[in-house]
Amino acid sequence: YSISREEKNKALLEEEMANVNDYLRIQQYRFRNKILVKENVEPMAKKCCVPKLLMQPIVENAVFYGLEPKNGERNRTIDAYCTAKRLIIKVADNGIGMSVDKLKTINDALINGIRTKSNGTSLFLLPVS
Repeated sequence: YSISREEKNKALLEEEMANVNDYLRIQQYRFRNKILVKENVEPMAKKCCVPKLLMQPIVENAVFYGLEPKNGERNRTIDAYCTAKRLIIKVADNGIGMSVDKLKTINDALINGIRTKSNGTSLFLLPVS
């Protein structure tokens, strides 16, 4: 997928979703079909152009950090829809989540553009204007 198109930086959301579904098919083998996958993607949203490989790392993190360590039912949902000016994409799961302190650290980093450390990796997060 990453090298299959001449325009390497952009893809339609429906192409991104197909790539995500290929990834999830592999994960379903690993988890013996114990991940319930739901998608609510409006037809208009499918035709929106997005940065290539936007979705797969987000879904991969949801599986790795949220669903993999969880026991019992594992659910993952992607919703996508358009407003007058934006494409809204929501990736949700019922995984183990994160602590309030960790969430605050990430949010502070996003708001203030500070350096944070996660699993031994330094990240510098800049606020979006």
